[in-house]
Amino acid sequence: MTLETTLPTDGEQIRPFTFDGEEKTYFASEKKTTPDDHFTLVLDKPAAVYSLRVLTGRPDGLP
Repeated sequence: MTLETTLPTDGEQIRPFTFDGEEKTYFASEKKTTPDDHFTLVLDKPAAVYSLRVLTGRPDGLP
């Protein structure tokens, strides 16, 4: 799985943290999103997806 996005990485909060399964790691963008931005997970091959869990925000509650 890979992540395609128009959002630039903020420091060490890299894109692979998006789907590493750890709640304490996360991807962060160095800028606020706009209507033109996208954030897309691309699967390596077609798969049946029965559920998807999405967490937003930072684990420490900071903006």
